[in-house]
Amino acid sequence: LIEEYRARKLAPEETIDLIYEFAKEKSRLDFVAVTDHDYNISDETWDVIKRKASEWYSPDKFVTFSAYEWTSYVYGHRNVYFLTDDAPIFRCTDFGEYPWRVKGYSPRDLWSFLRKHGIKAITVPHHPTITDFPVDWSYYDPEYDRLVEVTSQWGVFEYYRNPFQCILSDNLPRYFV
Repeated sequence: LIEEYRARKLAPEETIDLIYEFAKEKSRLDFVAVTDHDYNISDETWDVIKRKASEWYSPDKFVTFSAYEWTSYVYGHRNVYFLTDDAPIFRCTDFGEYPWRVKGYSPRDLWSFLRKHGIKAITVPHHPTITDFPVDWSYYDPEYDRLVEVTSQWGVFEYYRNPFQCILSDNLPRYFV
């Protein structure tokens, strides 16, 4: 899929369609979300992501979620998944700022934003042990942080020194779940 994307230089709409088609037809997934780093997502692209999630949603057959990766280099990354496809995006930094250059907003700011706007969502700590941007476990909200990613393309974060732990980065021993 990635090679096809690179060869065809697709627009965001076409890219998302390819991802959903692959997830539904080839991978036979029951649910999927397209997540990109928040600082890369313009308001227009966020509207496309939400619209495509709504278009591909098929109750009881193929469930899609509007989502993005809240990309803090200070507090760690969290994927934000929404129950509906009309939520605004709250980036870890102001649009155009890079999260490795500025501290940005905290997870508490993210949760306050979601609460203030009555948004139904979950925030999932993503690749929590990565040394470059580990999850700051001192931030926790039981309403939004209900689970944590244990496995992704980055590796397995269940316990330190497991045979499948992250191979793309060094890991911090006390950050496993």
